[in-house]
Amino acid sequence: MNFADLKRDANQELLKNFGFYFILYLPFLILQSLSGLVANHISGQASNALLAGTTDAITNFTGHYNGEINFYYLISFITAIVGAGISFQILSLIRNQTEHTGAFGKSTAIFSTKLIFGVIATILLEYIFIFLWLLLFIVPGVVKSFSYSQAVYIYRDAYVSGNRITPLQAITLSRRLMDGHKGELFLLSLSFIGWWILLSIVTSFTILPVLGIFVYPYYQITMMNYYNRLSA
Repeated sequence: MNFADLKRDANQELLKNFGFYFILYLPFLILQSLSGLVANHISGQASNALLAGTTDAITNFTGHYNGEINFYYLISFITAIVGAGISFQILSLIRNQTEHTGAFGKSTAIFSTKLIFGVIATILLEYIFIFLWLLLFIVPGVVKSFSYSQAVYIYRDAYVSGNRITPLQAITLSRRLMDGHKGELFLLSLSFIGWWILLSIVTSFTILPVLGIFVYPYYQITMMNYYNRLSA
């Protein structure tokens, strides 16, 4: 698959409808920023506790910040759900199944459909399976993350078409779809590393990931173009 074509098409789609994608991604960016702020605060306090080097300091950290850690996981999971919902909208857009209107409503539309329950289950199963593979070794976990990467999109397509499948079946179908393509998707993802490094640098100086207004949609439109062509 030609990466240059995928990225060129994504760039053209984004620049032509930048205002729409800005609003579409706004809730995601706010959640992402909140998650980052909480993570930075927790890591800072954890570093202080470790530097103190006492059992009391570590115990106090665990006691005081357990709720904050749980809040971080909750926000991160909600962000993943919102991200999946936005990806579904992008998929509909590139298939000409919807219009570039009602961006804010589209960004959270997943929460008003029964599809959300299957999406949550699929994401949870992905996390669990990848975590179990990571327990064996990092490399198998990374490989499996690419194997399962299309599961939520497959589940969505099956749901929309009326051919309902289970989250576990979606993961199995994703694994089959990605046979012989995991390295390809890895290289496509790797081609964005410069953008992620730049985004990390810019974000360290701002509260909101300003550059993310461009990078996140650019990346995800590319990935939806990839899935759309691979699954055709």
